Parts: sequence; structure tokens; C-alpha cells
Amino acid sequence: MADLLSTTDKAFFATVMGDIFDTFKREIVVHKEPQKVVSNVNVDGYHGYGESSNTQNVSYIPVSKSFFAMISYKDDQKSDSDVDTGIEFSKGRVRIKVEQEARDYMVNGKTEKVDIDGKSFKLVTDDSLKNYFGTKYYVFFLEVEN
Repeated sequence: MADLLSTTDKAFFATVMGDIFDTFKREIVVHKEPQKVVSNVNVDGYHGYGESSNTQNVSYIPVSKSFFAMISYKDDQKSDSDVDTGIEFSKGRVRIKVEQEARDYMVNGKTEKVDIDGKSFKLVTDDSLKNYFGTKYYVFFLEVEN
């Protein structure tokens, strides 16, 4: 069976897809689970001597990284309300298309949130591969965090 596109055509379209990504990409920040650091493991308490009896020996270091993505907000942004409280909350959804490095960072370990345009979103789907003649992008759907 013959190909409709030559190897040269496929290479051209792959380059065009890269140019489209570069033209419309915007920065996102992916936040991972913070790193837990335990300091001073052997803490002896001297209660009643002016020192706090609850010594803080655990701290958390934020872990995040910036990437570029093509961002597409869904047209049917809507609000839902909680039946019990009547409080409305946004169900805004967004689709992002990222390159391999961002995809690997997002799927390895726990991704807590993704910051886009000053709002925080949570992942609601796994990634799906979009292969444009060898140029690969990964699509995730996210939902606004409340």
C-alpha cells in the first residue's frame, strides 16, 4: 500500500507542528509532592525549663518545575453547586499539550497541582500520546482546584 505523503512531506509537517507549538506555547508550573526533611532526629525533651516541648524537626521543601504547554480552555466552563450547602464551585476544565520532558515529570511521582494563568488545576486524566509524523506531544485534561 502506497503512502499518500512522501518522507519529505512528513518531515515538513513534523516541522510545522513544532513551529505551531513554539508559537502558541505558554509557561505552566507543575508542583510535585513536597520533599520531607527531618532534622535533629534525636531530640531530648527538657520539659519545664523554658523550652518548647514540641520541637519542630520536620520541614517540607516545595518541589516544582516550569515547562511550556499549549493551553486550551474548554468552551463549556460551568459551575456546579453542592446540594447540602448550596455553595457554587467552578468545574472549569483545561486541556494542555506538553512535550516529553514535561510529561515524564508529571507522571513520575505525585503531581499535586499545575499553575496556569494564575489559577491552580489538578490532573483528572492520564496522558494521551499525539504523534504528528514523529513529533510527539502528550495531552492531559485538568480541572480547576477549589
